[in-house]
Amino acid sequence: MFTTLLILFSIVSVMSLALTLIGLPGAWLVIAVGIVCHWLQDWTWFSWWTIGGCIALALVGEVLEFASGAAGTHWAGGSKRSGAGALIGALVGGLAGSMFPPIIGALIWGVVGAGVGAIVAEITVHDDTGAPRTMKQTLGIGGGAAAGRLAGTISKLAVTAIIAIVMFVAAWIPGPA
Repeated sequence: MFTTLLILFSIVSVMSLALTLIGLPGAWLVIAVGIVCHWLQDWTWFSWWTIGGCIALALVGEVLEFASGAAGTHWAGGSKRSGAGALIGALVGGLAGSMFPPIIGALIWGVVGAGVGAIVAEITVHDDTGAPRTMKQTLGIGGGAAAGRLAGTISKLAVTAIIAIVMFVAAWIPGPA
């Protein structure tokens, strides 16, 4: 039974990486399946510290992904309004992109949505002198938002991989890890 569960857990872990790329909660899937396997093995796969640490890592991944578009906007010199536009644009883009093939869909549309959301929000912002921002500045801010969103998705993918590896290795340690 141990081997069957470990194979199932491994398959789900690999699938979770693909799910993370398309904007779905892959890290949480790894944790949930790990807990079910832990239960089926009479609570011998992991310690609760391992599970708690993985949950903390998953939360960090969510924050990285969620705030990355706004951080990219700020890094490019955008306003708080354009940061909010990047967040909204990423959500709308990700949802709209879910109708398309996975990588082309939610990932790319989410990145593009973050950029467009920041641009739309930034168009109405004026600089310190009261003059509107130039198109070059506005496009740079949109590019920063898109780059931030992409970096956030890649960061969340790395966190999901770390969680899967930690749980896989912990399952091999005899008794609670």
